[in-house]
Amino acid sequence: MQGSTGSATYSGGIFTVTGAGNISGTADAFHLAYLPLNGDGSITARVASFSGGAPYPEVGVMIRETLTASSTYAMVYFNPNQAYLRYRPTTGASDTAQATGFGNPATPYWVRLIRNGNSFSGCISPDGTNWTQVGTTQTITMATNVYKGLAVSGNGGYLETATFDNVLATIGSTPFISGIEPLIGGVGTQVTIAGSNFAARRGAVRSH
Repeated sequence: MQGSTGSATYSGGIFTVTGAGNISGTADAFHLAYLPLNGDGSITARVASFSGGAPYPEVGVMIRETLTASSTYAMVYFNPNQAYLRYRPTTGASDTAQATGFGNPATPYWVRLIRNGNSFSGCISPDGTNWTQVGTTQTITMATNVYKGLAVSGNGGYLETATFDNVLATIGSTPFISGIEPLIGGVGTQVTIAGSNFAARRGAVRSH
């Protein structure tokens, strides 16, 4: 039920997180298994399963300025046929969600959230290799010290339980490649690499 106490456990590389409530509006009710983050960084996880009966559960990764209900945050998660970047741009404001089509079964799927200064980018993947950016990169002013972790909400009167594995938390502006086009080309073909946190260097990438 909404208002039920959440929980989080870890065993054998698997996090099990239970949460209820709703991540929306001007204040949130959910459960977050978190680590502190100082400065830039990212969190990646595979959502292996979730259960509890909620019609639209919110299960994914989050970076949040504080642990108060009205805090600024950014989160990436999945509902049927859509991936969402949900965020609260200022403390106490109503949140906003951007949707990107993602025709994947409910689970498993991979989610990643990257912080670079006050820029937040979310990505989703069916396999942990081929990534799609969710929505657009958002500017959200947060303190240097924030929290990153695994978020679960039943979205209403449901207590939802999710399992996460392949969890990776990084610190710093690690380069991230979200796509390469074309995948196949002859010698001299120009290749476009999409992603973030690349070094500010000039050069060309060519196939050999």
